[in-house]
Amino acid sequence: DNDDYRRGQLTNHKQFSEALAILAGDGLLTLAFQWLGELGSNPELALTTTDVAQMVTVLAQAAGPSGMVAGQVIDIEATGKKLPDLAAVAELDALKTGALLTAPLQLAAIRLKLSAEQTKALIGFGQHFGVAFQIYDDLLDYLGTEAELGKGVHKDVAAGKNTYPELLGIIEAKQYLQAEINAAKASLTNVMPSFNHQLLLSFLSYFDKDSGQ
Repeated sequence: DNDDYRRGQLTNHKQFSEALAILAGDGLLTLAFQWLGELGSNPELALTTTDVAQMVTVLAQAAGPSGMVAGQVIDIEATGKKLPDLAAVAELDALKTGALLTAPLQLAAIRLKLSAEQTKALIGFGQHFGVAFQIYDDLLDYLGTEAELGKGVHKDVAAGKNTYPELLGIIEAKQYLQAEINAAKASLTNVMPSFNHQLLLSFLSYFDKDSGQ
């Protein structure tokens, strides 16, 4: 988003140049596929070549033109224009934010050889978490301060971005956030017998931080 600061520190493109920041992103994205490919040589994981191929495909779909990249393109094209409704904003954010938050859960499902029903439940958790994350981020941009967040605020409005507070208003956006958190929790009911879900539930504590309430 071309911000100058993240967590109170200069962003890469400000500290090292735009060219190096782009290369860093390219390197990290490529490294993810390298690490996935190397999983097949770890005997402790007992992954088949089919498992690894499925994992690579999941990550590529989430990161590429079917996922995050598509969402970013829609976001750029929609900047300064009003998307028609909540469904359009949700679709944008499902690609831009939710795809890469859901992918690790799909990878875990492959690793654990979960059933189709259990995998669907994990994907549901990731999707609801992704929507909640974006709503929360939108609210912080509206209601937070630069000192609290360590980055610039009120940039979404200035840039003409499509956000949940802009579409719904602050109160309804907060209600929608809570509904998505509740839906994420409910999604785990189908996988609770299979493994310890406490780690996933703990991720939801991220939203306990103040969002201007």
